Amino acid sequence: MAMTDVQVNGFSKEEVITWQLAMNGNPHTGEPADPYYFLKYFVKTRDEAAANRGEEAYRPFPIDYFHLQVILAFLYNKQWFDGAQWKSPIKPIVKGRQLTVTWICMAIILWEAIRKPGNRIATIAQKKLKTYEHQERMWDIIRHMNGQMVSDPNSGRVGEYHVYSPGGLYVFRYLKSDGQITIFHPDGHSESDIHAFTGKSSDARAYTLPFAYMEEVPWVPDALETYNALVPTVSNARGILPIVSTYEGVDELFYPLTIGDLEAQK
Repeated sequence: MAMTDVQVNGFSKEEVITWQLAMNGNPHTGEPADPYYFLKYFVKTRDEAAANRGEEAYRPFPIDYFHLQVILAFLYNKQWFDGAQWKSPIKPIVKGRQLTVTWICMAIILWEAIRKPGNRIATIAQKKLKTYEHQERMWDIIRHMNGQMVSDPNSGRVGEYHVYSPGGLYVFRYLKSDGQITIFHPDGHSESDIHAFTGKSSDARAYTLPFAYMEEVPWVPDALETYNALVPTVSNARGILPIVSTYEGVDELFYPLTIGDLEAQK
């Protein structure tokens, strides 16, 4: 993409550089692509309190630099200020309302799908309604990036959104009946998919998943079986598996994961 001093295809030079850092990394320093830039500069989330006050509901990501970098360091095996590093692909996170972890993970899933043509990603929760909530949240992020919404007037099931980004034109298509978001990349022939699954190990075994997300696992049917199916496919793809949940007593999966004792229980 040719760059002028002021704009590139309608985007400022700063926006182009920021997109480059988010999706491709820094070619001068060799630093890899960093989701921080995508979340900080391209993602907006819905602020219900602002909406109730009659103010603009969609605002830049409401999280400070330190908090976000700690979470990203944990997810992507980066060393942090104390030299600590969590190298396992399994990422258990205790859910808290003020941590915005679900929003962060949904935005990261989009980042993973946008930056890697051909990626296939899964979100898994205790019931179909909850997994569709994940897709709806991602669709909300997509619709408030940049672009124009185009819906299928015939079925009412397909939403389509065209996002003109500093990296080119992305077409996002949401098949609500299947809970699937497909991303068509600027090259015109590559695509990535984000699937919504309920907790079934057969779903997990059907794909090679470089990124999968599980939520509220104490209520996921056959959670341990699903987890055992996901771990090999995520590990073989050198991917990551965030597991975000609240506690429900001493369940068979999440509680042992957070205390590092799952292997001891087997």
